[in-house]
Amino acid sequence: MYLVKFEYDYVDEFGLKGFRLMNQERMDKFNEGIEKAKYPRECYFGTNKAFEIQNKEEILSAFEIIEINDMEANILKTIIGESHGFVPYCSDWPSYDG
Repeated sequence: MYLVKFEYDYVDEFGLKGFRLMNQERMDKFNEGIEKAKYPRECYFGTNKAFEIQNKEEILSAFEIIEINDMEANILKTIIGESHGFVPYCSDWPSYDG
């Protein structure tokens, strides 16, 4: 199981933070989506806000990926849930939900 943390500051205008738990299958789709995406691209959040990603290195630098064991994953799921905050999803990236 993986804890995928996201933290992105956009030109001192806003900061986005979040996490999502991913199993190996979701992690593989996540990596595939980042590799196959066309850049630059926009990722939207809220009702009308977006930030532009110039290349895959830029988006990858906003993620921290930590391998965790089942007990740690279950604690997070019980206390907070499988996700919290913002983790970007762009329309042509594979779904995090598999």
